[in-house]
Amino acid sequence: MVWTVLDTGWYYLGEDPDMDKQKAIALLAQPHIAVACDTETVSLKDRTPIGFGIAIDPDNAFYWRLWPEEAPYFPWRILRDSNIMKVFHNAMFDLPAMYERYRINVLNVLDTMVMCSMHGLPPKLQTLAAGLGIEISDISEIQTRKSQPMTEIDPEVLGEKCCWDIRATYALFLKILPDTPIHLYTEEMQIIPILTVMQSKGLLVDHEEVDKFYVLLSKDVDFYREQAEELY
Repeated sequence: MVWTVLDTGWYYLGEDPDMDKQKAIALLAQPHIAVACDTETVSLKDRTPIGFGIAIDPDNAFYWRLWPEEAPYFPWRILRDSNIMKVFHNAMFDLPAMYERYRINVLNVLDTMVMCSMHGLPPKLQTLAAGLGIEISDISEIQTRKSQPMTEIDPEVLGEKCCWDIRATYALFLKILPDTPIHLYTEEMQIIPILTVMQSKGLLVDHEEVDKFYVLLSKDVDFYREQAEELY
C-alpha cells in the first residue's frame, strides 16, 4: 500500500506506486457510481470539517485538508452530483457537518452502519473491518492525550487514517450490499436527508400553539391524577 503526497494538503493511499497529481485528477474525473466518504472534524462536539476523504474503490483513496485552507483539486463535483452514491459509515455524523458549510448533495446517500444494523452486526467500523481482514486504527491511537482536537494532529497522520477508514467502508459496502433487503433499507435511509437539513436549519416553533397544547395536556394530567387518587 502506497502513501503519496500529491499536492499541498492532498494525499493518496492505494495500490498504484506511480500515482501522481495528473493521474489522480483524471481518475477522479471518471464516471463513478459510488464513492466511500468520511469527514474529519475538529472533535466530536465541534463538527467543523477540517478534512475529507473519498475512496473511488476499495484500493484507491484520497484525502484533502479543508482547514485552515482548502487543499487544491477538491472534487466538489462528486459531492454535489446526485447521481453518484455517497457511502458513509455513520452518515448522520458526517453529512450535517458538510451540508451546513458546503451544501453537498444529501439525497443519494448510503450508510453502512445502518446496513450492518439490519444484519445484526456491530456498529464499530474497526471491528467490522477486522472481519474483512483490514486493520484500521482507533482515533485514540493517533491522539497524544484524551479528547485531543484533530487540529493538533499531523494532517498526514489524520489523512492516512481517514483513507484506511474509507477503504474499509467501501469494502464493507461491497460485502454486505448483496444480502441487504434494499426495499427495507431504502425506507430507513429516507429520513437521513430530512434530518440533515433539519440539523442545519433548526425548527421553527409556534410558541402560541405550544402554550395552548400545554394547557390542554395540563387539564388531562389533572383529570387522570384525580382518577388515580379516587382509585387508591
